[in-house]
Amino acid sequence: MNLNTQFVFESKTKRLLLGGMALGVLSLLYIYMNDDAYHTRFWTTWLHHAVFFSGISFTAMFFLSGQITAFAGWNTVIRRVWESMSQFMWVGIILMGLIVVGVWGHLHHLYHWNAEGVTDINSPHYDKIIAGKAGFLNPVWFTVGTVGFLAIWYFWAMKLRQASVDQDTMETADFKYYKKQRKWAASFLPLGGFLSTVFLWQSVMSIDTHWYSTMFAWYSMVSTWLGAISLTVILIIYLKSLGYMDYVSFDHLHDIGKFLFGISVFWTYLWFDQFMLIWYANNGEETIYFFERMNHYPVLFWGNLLLNFVTPFFILMRNDTKRKFGTMFFVALIVFFGHWWDFFYMIKPGARIAAHEAMELAEGKHHGAAHETAHVAAAPEAPQHAEDHAAPATADTAAHAAGDAAHNEAHEAAAPAETAHEASHEAEHGAAGHGEEVDESKSFKLGYTIPGLDDLGVLIGFLSLFLFFFFNQLSKSSLVPLKDPFLDESLHHETGNNKAMTSLIVLLCVILVAIVLVQIGKVYELTTVIKGEEAAMRDNSKWNGRLSLAFVVVFLVSVVWSAYDYKNLMYGYGPLQSASEHGKTLDDIFDITLFFTGIVFVLTHIALFWFAYKYQWKPGRTAKFIPHDNRLEMWWTAIPAFVMTVLVIGGLNAWNEVMADVSPDEDYMEIEATAQQFGWTIRYPGPDGKIGTRNYKLTTATNQLGIDFTDSKSWDDVVLPGGEFFLPKDKKIRVRIIAKDVLHNFDLPQFRVKMDAVPGMPTYFVFKPTITTADFRSELRKYPEYNEPADKADPTGPKRWEKFEFELACAELCGKGHYSMRRILKVVPQDEFDAWYKGQKSFYDTEVRGKEGDPNMGKVLDSEVSKRAAEFSEAFKAAVESADAKTLSLSNVSYDGETATLSADSKYELDNLVTALNTFPAVSVAVSASGSEAAVRAAAVIKYLTDRGIGADRLKAGAASESGVSLTISR
Repeated sequence: MNLNTQFVFESKTKRLLLGGMALGVLSLLYIYMNDDAYHTRFWTTWLHHAVFFSGISFTAMFFLSGQITAFAGWNTVIRRVWESMSQFMWVGIILMGLIVVGVWGHLHHLYHWNAEGVTDINSPHYDKIIAGKAGFLNPVWFTVGTVGFLAIWYFWAMKLRQASVDQDTMETADFKYYKKQRKWAASFLPLGGFLSTVFLWQSVMSIDTHWYSTMFAWYSMVSTWLGAISLTVILIIYLKSLGYMDYVSFDHLHDIGKFLFGISVFWTYLWFDQFMLIWYANNGEETIYFFERMNHYPVLFWGNLLLNFVTPFFILMRNDTKRKFGTMFFVALIVFFGHWWDFFYMIKPGARIAAHEAMELAEGKHHGAAHETAHVAAAPEAPQHAEDHAAPATADTAAHAAGDAAHNEAHEAAAPAETAHEASHEAEHGAAGHGEEVDESKSFKLGYTIPGLDDLGVLIGFLSLFLFFFFNQLSKSSLVPLKDPFLDESLHHETGNNKAMTSLIVLLCVILVAIVLVQIGKVYELTTVIKGEEAAMRDNSKWNGRLSLAFVVVFLVSVVWSAYDYKNLMYGYGPLQSASEHGKTLDDIFDITLFFTGIVFVLTHIALFWFAYKYQWKPGRTAKFIPHDNRLEMWWTAIPAFVMTVLVIGGLNAWNEVMADVSPDEDYMEIEATAQQFGWTIRYPGPDGKIGTRNYKLTTATNQLGIDFTDSKSWDDVVLPGGEFFLPKDKKIRVRIIAKDVLHNFDLPQFRVKMDAVPGMPTYFVFKPTITTADFRSELRKYPEYNEPADKADPTGPKRWEKFEFELACAELCGKGHYSMRRILKVVPQDEFDAWYKGQKSFYDTEVRGKEGDPNMGKVLDSEVSKRAAEFSEAFKAAVESADAKTLSLSNVSYDGETATLSADSKYELDNLVTALNTFPAVSVAVSASGSEAAVRAAAVIKYLTDRGIGADRLKAGAASESGVSLTISR
């Protein structure tokens, strides 16, 4: 592994980033020179980027602190990236410092609360709502909550970074400096968590001074968090492209991708929950925030959801996309830009309206009476109510100069009466002059309603500044904390072992779902109270009907699309056609069933959701009661009965065909599959073609199948306890299926073979393989899905089709080791199978014969006689034809004790010799024996041979041998 740990900030990169910063400066100057009198766009652009990049720096530190506090070791190899990002906070202090100077010097009009006279009760500009918040919306608190808090955070980030760098000086890795890092990290979490809410309230939320949300700090902080994670992905992939960080694996990227996906979903939950609670609660001061953005900034509003939820959700929901560098780089770019867009959406609309109000106020155009009229005419409908609040909520002070009474009257007027709704509608469209004034602050304008090219130029400039600082920090220390105690764990990190993180994510999802359900219940209660139960029911019914139609369209399209997209990965289609003769029948039955049930599925779902829309609740509508309809009952009984009859009869015929046993006169091979926790043992018949009997009472450590070796059919059986097993193509196979302990299932999915293995009750399945493993791979090769790398971590390695194997699995949950019940089946041509099978040895010969427990101890079996004859014939022929020494040992010739009398078993070997001498009539042999009776023993062998017709002239006694009986062959 390449541990290229020292990053070099090259001059070429510096020049490129300096060029980006120059572009940013030029863009800012262009914005400044083409701005309004208050240079609102310049200041909002500066605030936007100052908060966004300072927030990225802060959340990188916050995320790093959480990982360190939790003793997470997987991220050690990328920790220096977050450390370097966190150091940008001191630049953020300078950036936010300029905004603070603008607040004190009234250089900009970003914040309502900073206008003169808004908190002075004697001022004509007095605003009671702002005055009530003056305790924390003032220049002092703004300075402390922005620059002050950034300074505190930077101090902690600096200390954590220093402890991490000091760790590199250790001779051996231990926890000394890690404990110091953990103290700084653990103390930063509550500090950063609490103070970040104030920072975001002060800097961003207070732009819309009349608006508030208890969830805003969560929402905006998570947005910067996603900016930090997406930028982390981009930087890691960029550094890898330069030859650094080879040790960052697909597993590391996958984990970061899971954070990117999961937190994007969490951001969406916060976005929706904040919107839902405020919108349906229909509180004017809160609703106006969303109403303004939905109606006057729709591209920002819906683009936010598209960029930050829809795109990452549908790309990252697949597990494999989080392991692809190209895909992750693309998604990270989208998410980074999306959350830059999110802060644009949070800042620009409110600041633009505030600037217009300031200019109108200076010109004396605002009058309290006009706003009071609109305020009182507020309607119960959420959109209408919000629009009528647009004037008081966006007018800087004029509407509130009429006093708090008008504000209270507005909420009293929010009644469920239709007349109030109509009055509000008239008031809205009848206020001459006022509508035009408000529209000036809401009409389309590049840089406010949507980012312009100059905004993108500023983004490039600030991003270049961030990256310049980041790369400079990265070059000051090793890319890897080489003495970190968790480094080895991180270098060997595998995603599959991260069970704790998976459990945590599952737990968080459960908690979030529970929260959503509780909040939905609360929303319903609020709507019934505020709008009246009947109005709430009408609105809910209307929206439920519309959403039902939208859901069924999206649902059915998704079903069809997913079936089409994954067709080549489903059995029965494309490359995964059945590999057995009977499998085609099962696939056809499945297709026919899917055809009929698919029609019913589509029609019933369309009808279900169409009825929910068409027959939604309306005042005065009653349901039509039909007590009985003979024609309807006849049709809905007859049609399903006919379809079910077709399916049942077809299925029954297929079942009888598939489950039919072999007939005795068929050409087939029977094998036995025995399941146990946790593995399959395969037993083949020997040359006799029959599998021997078994008895569970005979089970021992050696004979785990309980084979009965008194049954001669078992003597030649081949037992394969593990590894690959082979079957011939185009030959019917009968599988005898047995379980030793618990319920298992014999499953060969490509062959459509599936049968339970039941303890104490043997089952069977008959099938005929119709395609070899090699031919099946060739079919897979034609499809793009199977030309992807089999190992995502090795893009240049074998393709999926090359690694494909037929797999025997257990389809029952038979215990915690269930996953290991996997064996590879090789289907090969008959001649290849015969060659493989010829090389297998019988279990009896290798494990039982001649050992304790052998029931045939001391006996010569017929199979052994045949085997000896074949072996002796080949050895005698080779000796005769050999040009070298022609001595052949008769290893199976023996004598009774120390005598010269031949043992009974010797005749098998001597009979083989008789056959060989008759085969080669020109051959003569000299017989040698060992021991004190060597000559007599040799004579006994010669006599046995002459008694069986071998001429005495071809036989003679040789010199005594060192051991046993041997022959010297001559012509």
